[in-house]
Amino acid sequence: MVDGGSGEVPSFLGRRIAVVVSVTVVTPLLLLLYAFHLLWFSPEITSSGECDPSEFGAIGGGVCGPEHGRVLWLGTLLVFVTVAFCLVMTWARTLKPGRWWPWPAATVTISVGWYVVQQMWLF
Repeated sequence: MVDGGSGEVPSFLGRRIAVVVSVTVVTPLLLLLYAFHLLWFSPEITSSGECDPSEFGAIGGGVCGPEHGRVLWLGTLLVFVTVAFCLVMTWARTLKPGRWWPWPAATVTISVGWYVVQQMWLF
């Protein structure tokens, strides 16, 4: 891990660690948001598909939930699992030689991309 006997960290390793730290700060926050969405929309998946609009009368205007709730839930589940895997691979590949940069790029692209899709879909 150190360069020769000088005890200094090589510059490429410093850049890698900086990238991984920034990805590690952003991604868990989005993973928490996705976990909340999974819990919030889970009744859509487990219910019989029928709902009583009077339960949501004053709050939601008689609407039982967002359109395509099951698709949104399954998409969020797939993104959650994929982003968690990419984040673990980002940590694992940081100190190893070879191609390491696709993992943090995939982690950020998938997590932020799905966040944008959710915002456009829900609001």
